[in-house]
Amino acid sequence: MLCALVGGLAYFFHLFVDDARIGKSLVKNTLFSISNVRGIWYVQIYVFLMLLSPLINTALNNMTKNQVLYLIAALTIISSDFGWFWGHEVNKDGYNLINFIWLYIIGYFLRNYWKIDRYNPYLYLFISVVCSIMHSALFLSCREYVAWAYNNPFVIVSSVAFFLFMISFKFKSLWINRIAASTLVVYLVHENSYVSPWLYGSQFSSVYSQNIIYFALAVFAIYFCCVVIDFVLRGLVANNMLKYVYPLLRDSGKRIFLTIKNK
Repeated sequence: MLCALVGGLAYFFHLFVDDARIGKSLVKNTLFSISNVRGIWYVQIYVFLMLLSPLINTALNNMTKNQVLYLIAALTIISSDFGWFWGHEVNKDGYNLINFIWLYIIGYFLRNYWKIDRYNPYLYLFISVVCSIMHSALFLSCREYVAWAYNNPFVIVSSVAFFLFMISFKFKSLWINRIAASTLVVYLVHENSYVSPWLYGSQFSSVYSQNIIYFALAVFAIYFCCVVIDFVLRGLVANNMLKYVYPLLRDSGKRIFLTIKNK
């Protein structure tokens, strides 16, 4: 729903800035924004993973710890060795479903079997920093798609270690959590085909890209605008639509399930 709302706003932004006319692309960029817009591949993969998660969880819940470890090791070989290192199409760059299933299973293992306080939190931070440095060195010496691949083992280890470091500390901040949740809208806006050319390929981008101060101000301003958009969408539109639409979909789903079950 949020993707559709952001897609609709981006389309009307396109109408205003580019002096375009309303057409069938309005429907594509709102109701079918997840399946139609290529830039939001991350959201598409997340939806695929959400659809498959009940089956994945059923399989994982019936596995032993060693079986889960074996599955992680097998997917590591497939993704990082055959995929990332040798460039096979099975998982060449990590921008696909199999890579996110791999990450999902790693998260399952950490949640169910890993003791967070087993090691000093700063050891996790040290591992994350070392892997980040190695990744940076790799970026300077390799082709871009190799360094920035999501199945890059340095990226995976660095991310997991930093995640373990962060959850080792307990702190609560309503504003931090709320702003962090708005990052999805920032991503949706940046990757939208109507907005991204204006941000990165226009005269506006040529101004802030040549001055670090202007660049910092532009980053803050764009992020702030996206957070405000998210606040408005969630507060005035999304919550009200969920209040009425979600119960309708839930009841319809229950009726369909009971109908199929009784046949």
